[in-house]
Order: sequence, then structure tokens, then C-alpha cells
Amino acid sequence: MSPRAGLGTQTVIEAATALVDELGADQLSLALLAQRLGVRKPSLYNHISSLASLKYQVAVQSKREILSVMTRALADKSGLDAMFALAEAYRAYAQAHPGLYALAEQLHASEKDAELLAVEEAIFACVRTVVAPYQLSAEEINTAILGVRSIIEGFLSLELAGNLHSTVDLAQAFHQVIQAFFKGIVPLK
Repeated sequence: MSPRAGLGTQTVIEAATALVDELGADQLSLALLAQRLGVRKPSLYNHISSLASLKYQVAVQSKREILSVMTRALADKSGLDAMFALAEAYRAYAQAHPGLYALAEQLHASEKDAELLAVEEAIFACVRTVVAPYQLSAEEINTAILGVRSIIEGFLSLELAGNLHSTVDLAQAFHQVIQAFFKGIVPLK
């Protein structure tokens, strides 16, 4: 079967991304995707090898979007303001795109995934940029990255699952948790 005119790999990935964003990763199926694209399911195999590979591509695309949001948030900021901007941009992305965020967080890099490793390294570089001025050791920088990532992703996991039943303002609580961690890891002035 020859590929349908106008239907390319990127179009398939974009349509899958929209479905995940709308319905969540668990609802993505090749049958539903084919229906949305107005093609038969076998036609998709001209552009992708499997549902798993498609989910991988959507997750990598989501990580690229997260990187872009974080990079824009860091423009002209430093210190604690930069950390708040980075964390809040990450949170805003997760809130706006919970299905894509969840899929991206399920995906972990290995040496075989050069594309994913490059995106994740760029995300880590954003955090390194924030803590670099504080002249931390390499081990302290890695601890800071691990800690802030754990705090942000832990908070988001609970928030997106609806498990933060609190009378406090969640945006303010998120801000305070980031501030407390950051003050503990770097010598703020």
C-alpha cells in the first residue's frame, strides 16, 4: 500500500500528540488515530513501526516542549527568581498538558536513546544554569538537580492525581516548597 498524499510521519506524530493531550496516553490506539486521520489502521505503518514507537516519539516531543518552556522561562533571570520561573513553567506545562506530561515522565533515557538523552541533558542543563553561580561542587550540583526534580515531579504527581486536598493555595505552597529546598541547597544572600 502506498502512503497517502499529505500524510507523513510528522503528521501522524502531531495527531497522536493531540490525542494524548486530549484523552491521555492510555487512550491512544492506532485504531483511534487512524480514525482521526481519516485513514485505515494499516496505513499508519507506512509512517510508524508500532504503537510503542509512536508513544516514544510523542514523549520525546513532549520533552522537547518542556525544554522549550523551561528555556523561555529562564530568559533574563538568575538565582531564586530563575528557579521559581523554571519550576512554575514546568508546572504550568504539566497542568496544561497532563497526558503529555505523564507520558513524558514514563519515558526514561538509556544509552540507546541518543535523541532522548540529548533532550534530557538539555533539561538538566537548565537547572545547572540556575545553580552554577553558587559555585557548588559537581556532586552538590547533581544533588540539587535530583532534589529539585524530585520536589517538582512529586508535587505535580500528587496535584495532577487530585491528591493534594488542602485549604492552602497550591501555587503558593509550590512556591514555598521550591524556596525552602533552594535555600537549603545554595547559600542565598
